[in-house]
Amino acid sequence: MNSGNKPVNSSSSDRVLRTRTTTTQPTSSKVLSPVASSSTIDDVMSTLLSFRNDLTTSNEKLSAAQASQFRDLKNDLKNLSCLIADLKAENTALRNDVDSLMDKVANLESGSTPNIASTTVSQVLQETFERERCSYNALVYGVPESISSTITERVKDDKETFQKLLEENSIEPSHGSKYIRLGKARADYVRPLKVIYTSKEDASKLIASFADLRNQGVSITQGFRIVKDKTKLQREQLRSCHSEFDHRTRNGESGLSIKYINGSPIVISEGSKNGVHHRRLADPITNTKIN
Repeated sequence: MNSGNKPVNSSSSDRVLRTRTTTTQPTSSKVLSPVASSSTIDDVMSTLLSFRNDLTTSNEKLSAAQASQFRDLKNDLKNLSCLIADLKAENTALRNDVDSLMDKVANLESGSTPNIASTTVSQVLQETFERERCSYNALVYGVPESISSTITERVKDDKETFQKLLEENSIEPSHGSKYIRLGKARADYVRPLKVIYTSKEDASKLIASFADLRNQGVSITQGFRIVKDKTKLQREQLRSCHSEFDHRTRNGESGLSIKYINGSPIVISEGSKNGVHHRRLADPITNTKIN
């Protein structure tokens, strides 16, 4: 026994040593191997890479769709801008036309001769109506008059004589709805016969058939002619044209003829520019030159 020290209990020391030894040992007998740990990391990395690739592909598709939508929207805006520009231009043109018409109306309303303008418009409308009515008629010259004492017999004779002349000149038969002699009967004069048809086409066909024969140089019964019916204004224009023709012929001009330009008779000179003489007839209604 040592002096000053207590004796050591060996059994207690052994228990403490065993306890320490026991606590320092692992609590589990299972330990992860290096191979298993590496496989787990690869799986995680593979999953992350796959997720990243899927996300990248999705983003690329979304970006492409957005870019396509943006291009379409850009084109639509461009087309809309063009349409707006066209509408603005058309609106400007219409506005100018309306302003011009308003100015003309204002000038007419404030004019010093409103009665003259109104009369002119009325005459123009009347002339238009008369020309439409005349388009159903044909004037036939050289048809011998009947000597019958009754109107019914005379009309019947006019029809038969007219059809006979058409047949003699190889013109297709043409039956009008009404036959009228123009002017007063005279022993030394054969009045023209007005044939009225139910359609403008029938009258025009007859006139055209006769004109074709004349232009072809076919021999036609002497004095027999078929022409268009004319209004009072048209007859005045034609008489004025014939007067000019006779006057210029007496003054020594040659190579003259009468032609219809835009529906109006005009004296034509072979030596004038484009065959049309510089002189023009005056319209009896407006007193303006006929072009």
